[in-house]
Formats: sequence, C-alpha cells, structure tokens
Amino acid sequence: MSLLFGSTWIVVSFVIVAVLLMILLGTLLQLRYRWERLEPWYAMLAASLLGNYLFPFAILNALPTAPRAALGALLPSLPIFFAAIIFASLFGRTRQPSAALASNLIGALFGGAAEYLSMATGLRFLNLIAMALYLAAYLHGRVLARVLKPSKATAEVSAVH
Repeated sequence: MSLLFGSTWIVVSFVIVAVLLMILLGTLLQLRYRWERLEPWYAMLAASLLGNYLFPFAILNALPTAPRAALGALLPSLPIFFAAIIFASLFGRTRQPSAALASNLIGALFGGAAEYLSMATGLRFLNLIAMALYLAAYLHGRVLARVLKPSKATAEVSAVH
C-alpha cells in the first residue's frame, strides 16, 4: 500500500480496515456455511500467497485512486480471508479452545519475527515463507487427524460401555 499511496496514516488505516474486514468476513462465512473440507481453502490460500508474490503491484499506480485503493487493499489481504475461514473452522472443532488460541498467538509471534526476514529477503518473499508455514500446518493437521481418529475397535468398545 505504501507503494501506492506513500507511508501515511491513510495506508495504516487501509491496512487495518482490510485485515479486520477479511477476518470478519471469513469468520462469518464459515459460521454460516460450516465447511468441513478445508483442502479447497488451503489451496486458495496458497494460490493467493503465490499470486501476491508474483503480482507486480507497481502497475496499480496507473489506475485511478478508487480502484487502486480497492485492489491495493484487497489483493494483499486476500490470504487473510482464506486463513480466517480455516482458523474459524478448526477453532470450531477444537475441544481445547484456550490451547488453540495460544497456538494461534504463538503463530502470530513467529509471523511477526519472520517479518524481520523481509529486511534481508524483501517483503514479497514473506509470501513464500507464509506458504511454507501454512503447508506445514496443513500437513501437521493431516497427521493429527490420522493419529487421533478413533479406530473401529475403539468405537465398538465405546459403544458397548
């Protein structure tokens, strides 16, 4: 956004509003539709992160102010929308909400620390780092789902008692 409008309070307000709107919209949509399968959302999250990495944001400067502001806020915050759907879905399924929130805060802490890598790699590269971290989270979730999935024998024993 600062490439489009300069580093001002306007940019900060655009970023804050875009982030909060995407989180709210993603959470509300998940509450409304209760999607069970998260693979499509992880795929769209990865696609939006890759798109942000590859998209030349400087071309937005040729647009009039309103579309430049809309696209400049929408494109970088789109991954937040997909992540909000994933988080809302997983949070709704957890039996330990405090542990899930703690994990989310630790993830935010690591994300903030990873942001310092942008000084060495450039800001765009953070999209690839985020993609790798979300891939690790997805794979970890798949492994946990297999490990924690009750077996038929366990289900039969539980049904008897």
